[in-house]
Amino acid sequence: MMKTTPEYRPVAFRDTTTGDLIVTRSTVRTTKTIEHQGVTLPLYDLDVSSYSHPAYTGADSIRRVSSQIDKYKRRYSGKKKR
Repeated sequence: MMKTTPEYRPVAFRDTTTGDLIVTRSTVRTTKTIEHQGVTLPLYDLDVSSYSHPAYTGADSIRRVSSQIDKYKRRYSGKKKR
């Protein structure tokens, strides 16, 4: 008999950029495992997570502000005072 629902179990997701570990429940399939707090969990490697994504780390807002400042300087640097 075929199972129709996948197994919902605790899984560790690791951000490969920062090395941070997120433990949550998931149905993702993986062959890797990791020992975390005395428990062996399935491991799934992520390229980007909330630990490394620029929108969550604030790096995106810094770039946006600096580009707005550059835009202002370009717009008003060539104008002469009256």
